[in-house]
Amino acid sequence: MDESIFKAKDRHRPSWRHLMPPLLICVLQGVFFLRDTNTVTASWVSGTLLPLSGMSLLLMRRSQTTVGTDGITINWGMGRGRTHPWDQIQWIDIRETRTNSGTVHTARTTLTSGRHRALPALSHTNPYPLPDFDTDVQRVINQ
Repeated sequence: MDESIFKAKDRHRPSWRHLMPPLLICVLQGVFFLRDTNTVTASWVSGTLLPLSGMSLLLMRRSQTTVGTDGITINWGMGRGRTHPWDQIQWIDIRETRTNSGTVHTARTTLTSGRHRALPALSHTNPYPLPDFDTDVQRVINQ
């Protein structure tokens, strides 16, 4: 059985179109916060918000799903991830969620304990479309 790796960094390429709204929000928050408070407090807030934004972008790009003989390994960007053995996986399905930016299709597993686990990098959204989403989900199911 071949090991399949689905990486978010291959899909989530930040562009100015995606980065401008959060940057604009940070600038506006800084302007309004600076207007109402002193410079030191505003500096602490901006000095905290920017690294947190960078860290969340880094974690998003490092997340991945690995499907192999041991089971499905889910990694959300920190550490080695968690492997769910095949005997603990009850089924794999696609969850459809409607949001303001369109419909989100996410592959997820249901474990024998009844818990659901979303598979990072196996989702299809309007901002980040995955043309081979159905094919990739079928590859996971077939393994």
